[in-house]
Amino acid sequence: METSEGQQFRASKEVIISAGAIDSPKVLLLSGIGPREQLQNLGIDVVSDLEGVGKNLKDHPMATITLLLKANSTAPDLDDNEKDTAKGVGTPMPSAYLSPPAILTSSEFSNLPEKTQQHLRKVPLVEHGANNLPMTVPPDAIPAGAKIVTIFTALQNTQSSGSVTLASSYQADAPTIDVRIFEHEYDRRVAIEGMRSLMEFVKTPALSANVAELLEWPESESDEDILEHWRATAIPFFHFGGTCRMGRDDGDAGSVVDKEFKVRGVEGLRVVDLSVMPELGCGHTSAMAYLIVSFLSLCPTSPLIDVGRRESWLLRTLWQSMSFK
Repeated sequence: METSEGQQFRASKEVIISAGAIDSPKVLLLSGIGPREQLQNLGIDVVSDLEGVGKNLKDHPMATITLLLKANSTAPDLDDNEKDTAKGVGTPMPSAYLSPPAILTSSEFSNLPEKTQQHLRKVPLVEHGANNLPMTVPPDAIPAGAKIVTIFTALQNTQSSGSVTLASSYQADAPTIDVRIFEHEYDRRVAIEGMRSLMEFVKTPALSANVAELLEWPESESDEDILEHWRATAIPFFHFGGTCRMGRDDGDAGSVVDKEFKVRGVEGLRVVDLSVMPELGCGHTSAMAYLIVSFLSLCPTSPLIDVGRRESWLLRTLWQSMSFK
């Protein structure tokens, strides 16, 4: 490996890349591992032509509504320090994982493959959460000493996928990230119904009685206005994954790593982070990341094999049952 300052590091056995779903594909691409045409267009020598590097980018994108609460509300005050969201670490954030019925009865859902429908009936389709920070409303737009609540809806189990590509062959340049959150019609329907269910929640007597003003809210409950509100307020959850996805050995051309996290076509190189996930699970991704490392420790050729011997029987059972169907 060579840094931008010219320092070189060499491995005696193997290299494990664990830079995350944005930078792991970037490192591979800069190293000549990825789609041949993309690499050649940037003058990068092709080491392994892997079409899937940087593809299949997944996240839990979210959009928000913001409410100005009445002065006599029991919500905590928003002081000047809390207006800086970077200082808001640790703020309370109740959340819920739901599947609004309107999604499951929609034509967009019925148009999905039957196997996908079966899976989506078993898992949450949106997450709703709330805090007292101005996530997308400019802090200066909030009156001093005001009490607010920001409520978000985040898409789960999305069918759209984005990409990470190189902007140039210079390693210090940031990659190009295209999230494409509304590429699939089903995700547009989930976004609409998720936001609509959030709006219905705000109208409940217990909450609406405490609301003084709607600071951030769709123009109406129509599909078009809700989607427009999404486009205006959508932000990433930074749960990125999938860009170096794992796959089977029987002709899975889009996969980047095999069952033991080894990069296809390259000796002594593995990727071990959320980028290897074929699909992004529900909820926050830290537990998924821990599980990925645990799976690595169970690989027969793992450099962490001594750790693997101490792992639980449950992880071993999971590992032996992985089929990537």
